[in-house]
Amino acid sequence: MAEPSITQLRRKLGWYFAFTLGAATAFAVLVGVMAFVPGAGNNLVVWGTVFGFCVLVVAIFAAIAVRLRSVEKAFIDNKNVRNTGQLLAEQVQKREKAEASLREEALLPDFSPGPVLRFDTHGRITRFNSAAQELITDEPLDGKTVQELLPDLSDEDVENCVRAGVIEPREVKWRNQWFICHLRGVPELSVGLLYASDNTQGKETEIELRHMERRARAILDGAADSIIIVV
Repeated sequence: MAEPSITQLRRKLGWYFAFTLGAATAFAVLVGVMAFVPGAGNNLVVWGTVFGFCVLVVAIFAAIAVRLRSVEKAFIDNKNVRNTGQLLAEQVQKREKAEASLREEALLPDFSPGPVLRFDTHGRITRFNSAAQELITDEPLDGKTVQELLPDLSDEDVENCVRAGVIEPREVKWRNQWFICHLRGVPELSVGLLYASDNTQGKETEIELRHMERRARAILDGAADSIIIVV
């Protein structure tokens, strides 16, 4: 959009051009009439006709200037509307990105006591909290995949998690601790999240119960063999 001073100057020049062109045309007509009609210089009818023609020419060019001004105004208004619409669209897009970023930040609690990982559709780990690096491995988690951390997790499982939103929990041993891993996807962000909770005590209890069961079964089997021998 041009500056107001430039626009006003352009309009004034348009009016001056219209007046000058009308006057020049009228002068040319007057010269032509005086050249071909003897005594036309003293004839008021001729002068009146030339003056009327001059006024008509100026009026025509003035009308053209007014029309051009209305077209220019409509063009500027339309441009302003487009610019406003584009600005609103950009603001909406920025707000949506900000909201998505806030949702993403809320899904990854940095201060969680358990490991929390974020991964993409290929399983690549894109972010993790400090507990994940501390409890999972001595090696940097950057560049690793969740498939490496969960050996029974396939590429198809990762894609299903991100798209469908949730898959069955996994049990895994990291270092000397057992964890239950809950995986969920966030389809609108095309990411997946892994939340791991410590299950070491529960797993050790389960192993101890199995050991006791096997020992009791062995005792019962031995007792049964003794009974058969005595009989």
